[in-house]
Amino acid sequence: MQNVLRRDGTPLWVRNATTNQIYREGIDFDSIADQVMLGNNGSYPIDHSAPTIHRKPSGAIQNGDALNISYAHALSTISDEVGSGQAMVCLSEDSTYKILHDQNRRVEALYHPKRWFMMHDEIRVIGWDSACIMRNESSSQLLTDNVKRVYADIQGTHPSADVWVWSDMFDSLHNAGAISYYLVKDDLAGDWNQLSNKITIVNWNGGFMSQSLKFFADRGFSQISSPYYDAANTIGMRDWRKAQEGVQGIRGMMYTTWQQDYSYLTQLADYAWGIAPYIYHVPLDSNALIALHGLAGSLKVMAEILPDAYDPSDKIASPKNGGAEVAVYPISTCNKVPKP
Repeated sequence: MQNVLRRDGTPLWVRNATTNQIYREGIDFDSIADQVMLGNNGSYPIDHSAPTIHRKPSGAIQNGDALNISYAHALSTISDEVGSGQAMVCLSEDSTYKILHDQNRRVEALYHPKRWFMMHDEIRVIGWDSACIMRNESSSQLLTDNVKRVYADIQGTHPSADVWVWSDMFDSLHNAGAISYYLVKDDLAGDWNQLSNKITIVNWNGGFMSQSLKFFADRGFSQISSPYYDAANTIGMRDWRKAQEGVQGIRGMMYTTWQQDYSYLTQLADYAWGIAPYIYHVPLDSNALIALHGLAGSLKVMAEILPDAYDPSDKIASPKNGGAEVAVYPISTCNKVPKP
């Protein structure tokens, strides 16, 4: 009975394997609880000793009886290099919302934050325990109801809060497609229709950047892209910066690292503020042109043509005005017109 859960939504049954007699906890056998889980406040070793069942001498269970035991357990769905994992909360348990409500109030009291980030992301188990089954709703309905309740609690805590959420569980091109994601009981297709577009989407769909950005933009969402992911290069930053060009509602780019590596923060800042191959020029002025070149309106300009600072292969080879080549005088060689 490793990781056994004990709450109203996770009933435990002990039956006689031969007669199907149901035994009573505390009367026929001692109470069952995973003390390792209970004693570690949500962070505990997955592989630990499970509780065992002990019959009460005064109860109905006899030595030699074969028992069938049915119980719900916390399921770890991801492991890291040290063997840790993650278990999902239940979207239907009142205790989930009591914990969130308490945490929201304490965050507000400590920080009074203007922006709140809801951590709906890679939810790998939905809809299997009794609390969810009894609602007779789809996984999409369970998730969208959860988002509405969490969003409402944040608004109740901080009415002017600017609220963000990760993109993947509401993206038809990501984890909210027509195929079930991990152990989500059924698919999440359509859940994006129930998400308030007052919430800002933090988009991390690196496999379908342009399509995903357009998907949310078409539904009126503001978005923030989230490149980097500890890649030790600027390729992802550059690709996101290009993909979000021309998309309505882009609010910025978020440096995203799981390894606390901020060595590329400057590069992301450069991309976020517009790095790319570009022409840095002095605004054309007829008097300056006459003085420097003898003829106003000639196709000669003072400019620096700069490549992408982190990808020199991306550069402007020959600037043109319409179809005509433009003669460029580097700003650095022009002492009559100050460099801006």
